[in-house]
Amino acid sequence: MKPSNSRPADSASPKLGRWVVVAVVATILAMAVLAVLSRESTLLDPTLPPARLAPVPIAATHVGDATCRHCHEAEHAAWVGSHHDRAMQLPTPDATVGDFSGVSLEVGEVTSTFTTVDGAPSIVVEHDGALTTHRVHALFGTTPLQQLLIDIGDGRLQVYPIAAAAKEAAGGARWFMVHAEEALDPGDPFHWTGLLHNWNHMCAECHSTSVAKGYDEASGHFQTTSAALDVSCEACHGPGSKHVAWAAGGAKPRADAKGFLIPLRHEEASPWRRAVGEPTAHREPGERSLETLELAVCGRCHSRRSPLADAVHPGASLHDTHRLELLTEELYFADGQIRDEVFVLGSFLQSPMHAKGVTCSDCHDAHSGALHVDGNALCLGCHAPEVFDAPTHHHHDRGSPGAECVECHMPARTYMKVDPRRDHSLRVPRPDLAVTLGVPDPCLSCHEQRDSRWSSAQVVEWFPNGRSQTPHWGTEFDAIRAGAADAITRRDRLIADPSLPPIVRATALAEPLPVPPESLSGVIAALSDPDPLVRRAALSACSNAPPEAWVERALELTRDPILSVRLEATRALTLAATQRPPSENPLSALVGDRLEGAMIEFRAAARVNADRPESAMELALLALSLGDRPEARAQYRRALELEPTFGAAAVNLADLHREDQRDDEGARILERTIALSPNDAGLHYALALNRIRSRDLEGAEGSLATAQRLAPDQARYTITLALLLAETGRKEEARALLDRAIERRPRHEDLRQARAQLP
Repeated sequence: MKPSNSRPADSASPKLGRWVVVAVVATILAMAVLAVLSRESTLLDPTLPPARLAPVPIAATHVGDATCRHCHEAEHAAWVGSHHDRAMQLPTPDATVGDFSGVSLEVGEVTSTFTTVDGAPSIVVEHDGALTTHRVHALFGTTPLQQLLIDIGDGRLQVYPIAAAAKEAAGGARWFMVHAEEALDPGDPFHWTGLLHNWNHMCAECHSTSVAKGYDEASGHFQTTSAALDVSCEACHGPGSKHVAWAAGGAKPRADAKGFLIPLRHEEASPWRRAVGEPTAHREPGERSLETLELAVCGRCHSRRSPLADAVHPGASLHDTHRLELLTEELYFADGQIRDEVFVLGSFLQSPMHAKGVTCSDCHDAHSGALHVDGNALCLGCHAPEVFDAPTHHHHDRGSPGAECVECHMPARTYMKVDPRRDHSLRVPRPDLAVTLGVPDPCLSCHEQRDSRWSSAQVVEWFPNGRSQTPHWGTEFDAIRAGAADAITRRDRLIADPSLPPIVRATALAEPLPVPPESLSGVIAALSDPDPLVRRAALSACSNAPPEAWVERALELTRDPILSVRLEATRALTLAATQRPPSENPLSALVGDRLEGAMIEFRAAARVNADRPESAMELALLALSLGDRPEARAQYRRALELEPTFGAAAVNLADLHREDQRDDEGARILERTIALSPNDAGLHYALALNRIRSRDLEGAEGSLATAQRLAPDQARYTITLALLLAETGRKEEARALLDRAIERRPRHEDLRQARAQLP
């Protein structure tokens, strides 16, 4: 389980900006009352109704994998024992990977002993001489590691920070700390009892079938339910009752789909063909509904995304149920290679394979999840062996790692210490980009004693007419993020290039850059792009442009067929409204009552994730757009109640107090939050600005120095500190500070301009 990256790296960014990256949006609610008909479990209590679900007609009901098995024995047999089947399990002896024979692991001053208490796997925790026993409530995952869930009350299941490595994992079977190397105290945002380790929000949707989180805002309790404990047949095919009826010869609704809500009809997909002499197979152009549907089904979990609903909606567009993360600097390297855990889809959408119509089941068996065949044979089903499986192509000895397609085209990166995952962008290796951009070089995974200049030269020698001199969009992102003087021009080139994958163009639109008049036409045109990722990102870019240029089009997009686009349109409009004085009733001044329905949807969407502080932030945004400052303050306070270390809420609440001429109260809020989250650079920066306003320049300097130390690449912190030093007569220190910053980021135009002001 990967803790959420919902906390912004810089929580002092413009208030209510695009730092909100975790699920806070949805309005489509439950389609059915969920019942556990197969593998019943007390983990997800089938007797508890989903909380706050809208009453809608039930299109179909779940029948359970035991029913599916009657007619689909081969598929069921392939699924049994798969990662999907073992995604969630009760802690029975057969399911347990870890050693519960009394093995202990000491981390800092905390000792965890894995043992059995009253016949149940348990963890005895010793800390400061006190012993606490936690019964293992459930297991999730199987290999290369298995994690443990602990019930801490109120329906909350939390992921324990120590996991069991399977015997197949690197280093063998053992207990190990998954992320932090030290034990954290309760109250720390990364302590295992906190929001970032909460299973109900972070993990449940993808480890069980048809999950409804069921959070009750009034009580703070979860009533999480699912149709099956693991990821079973109906997780992908949808509730099966109508298919069972069709098979039994009864009513046959949607006979073409055989009663399935998700018609994964592989027999109707165009086959891949490779004529004699052709190096690569192709699929006939035409209907690609299977590919689109498969990506929605698989991508719902195999992607870095935020859910837009507290229920599953079979057959819906992925962008109608989830908000897919873009190729941000935190998640991907500049050239799109995987950096953080991103779970495949964002990488695959960059690939030439996706552009040609390849889909998940072309490589993976849909039921076991395994590859159809191992090794190069899988790739050679479409790529001519005499061309691609030959030393003239890979330039390595046959049978060596360098002769394996995936080692060069799908390099692996290890997460959670023992879990190597392959990059699914299926890219041509570019060691030259490793030299210029500092991105990973797959060659060095084998040639550890070499460097990327060597591997780049080798590739040029092998392929003198290859791609080493071909421009790559990663170069543009690297320059943009380095603060280059021509960053806006580079962004505009990416937006306008139709040859680029839509996710790349969308990422360019989402870069936090101004939209000057010369850029406006490109952004406005992107609002009509056929890809919902691009439309959504274009709305985000509009926040940096004059509202009058895009308000009308944004209003139209509040009726877009895709939910994630509609919600972004409403967010862009409400952000624009907050930029006007409250006395002008800004939202009405912009759009009058034309946004009423969209606001209802936006509010309902935010409340779907009421267990998260980001939800309160969204509601505060809406309140501010309507001029309701008391409600905005209340929502910021609620965000801090849910997560006292949530810096963005503290910064925005303090800013409201500033506008109310109550900077002293704002300072207290910031200081209180800093005490809980001392490494949040944005909080220190906000406190520095507060102290500058009160003319406490010595205190401001200390806060700025801390912010700059914690986030040395954040140019704004460095420039503000340099200006303060110069104002207090210490120009030499200011110049030296800026010189060091420019040495780190030589292309950053703002740093260079600040230095020019201090000759």
